[in-house]
Amino acid sequence: MSSRRMNRFIFIVAGCCSVLTGCMKWDYDLGREIAVRPEVGHGLFITNEGNFQYGNATLSFYDTQTRKIDNEVFFRANDQKLGDVAQSMTMYGGLGWIVVNNSHVIFAIDPVTFKEVGRITNLTSPRYIHFLSDEKAYVTQIWDNRIFIVNPKRFEITGYIDCPGMTMETGSTEQMVQYGKYVYVNCWSYQNRLLKIDTETDKVVDELVVGIQPTSLVMDKYDKMWTITDGGYEGSPYGHEAPSLYRIDAATFRIEKQFKFKFGDWPSEVQLNGGRDTLYFINNDIWRMPVVADHVPVRPSTPTRRKYTWPTPSTTNRRGSSTAIRPKESCSTNSGWELFRGLFVGIKPIRNMKKPILLFIGLCLAATITAQEKPAGNGWWNNNPSLVMPIREVGVTGIRPMKEIGVQKTQLDTLVLHENIALSMADVLTFNTLPPKLKAIQE
Repeated sequence: MSSRRMNRFIFIVAGCCSVLTGCMKWDYDLGREIAVRPEVGHGLFITNEGNFQYGNATLSFYDTQTRKIDNEVFFRANDQKLGDVAQSMTMYGGLGWIVVNNSHVIFAIDPVTFKEVGRITNLTSPRYIHFLSDEKAYVTQIWDNRIFIVNPKRFEITGYIDCPGMTMETGSTEQMVQYGKYVYVNCWSYQNRLLKIDTETDKVVDELVVGIQPTSLVMDKYDKMWTITDGGYEGSPYGHEAPSLYRIDAATFRIEKQFKFKFGDWPSEVQLNGGRDTLYFINNDIWRMPVVADHVPVRPSTPTRRKYTWPTPSTTNRRGSSTAIRPKESCSTNSGWELFRGLFVGIKPIRNMKKPILLFIGLCLAATITAQEKPAGNGWWNNNPSLVMPIREVGVTGIRPMKEIGVQKTQLDTLVLHENIALSMADVLTFNTLPPKLKAIQE
């Protein structure tokens, strides 16, 4: 294909992508009254993280009895957006505490009306909040070598805990658990430690080295702490190793057991059930493991339907995580559709969106037939008469949050994104083998 024809083709694809994305809207029906009025223990709050630096985090509530969900409840109740990156939410003292990472704020809301009752501001980059009493709580940070001490009653910062071995650029503290007067915290980004804090003196009194980048921390019913490491990533200046799951005795602050994974695994987000006797974690699939087990399970409790190679880099959209794949060798035409569909996962289109999408595909195919020169040989790409679409490399979007791959300060360039989508679709449609009917038209 000549460069001029190729440029025209790319322009057509990019234009169609712009039209499609311009048709998208969020179906939240903001003018509608909030239907759900939760009662204690009858529902789940869902923090939707949103795009980094886009300020589109939202809060949803799911009523487990009526099985109804209301989206944008914070915005609709307070007539203001939640902010940029809703990192976590904790219930304490009859209030819901929402930590909004890149807006440097923690909102306190009434869990029944969703109305804001107060906020803690001037935080660096907050991650999680842990309450010691009605008048004292710790707030962990990233890009800060301090843990903030706050007064939840007055919604103000009252002090700081200095974390040894960190600078403002490499500082990272995450989830917290408490055993007696001590609070333990995992240090994640470019770190490999758990810290032990004396809550009476607000000082770090001990630390424990584990694997590279422990992502999360919980404590089971037997006072054993569990943390899982992601092992870093290839090319990381901090190092790269196989991930591990650790069991740590809270009383002695010593490692009791290390469960090793293999390179290529990416376990994350260890959690406990309500009885605190069963672990859950993600490693492509959902895995369940009794806390008394002496080995990790050999089969997942909830298998996923499709396996993907590890994608790079990552971002999340407003309602979920977008996914595109980089195949190891090639993928079928059905996988090509999955690739296209993955670009819009989590974005709810307007009604009857199927027709515009089919029209878009038709326009692209028509442009290919018009612009593409006749292939050499018998007309099939690479002389291969099968519906196989080799893709050498495509732009990808990961299903994991940005924090899990060390990407923290990357601003999304929408122009480059549109160009990558256009180029990827151009490759797909240019090198795709055509069915017999379209082949006859082309000839």
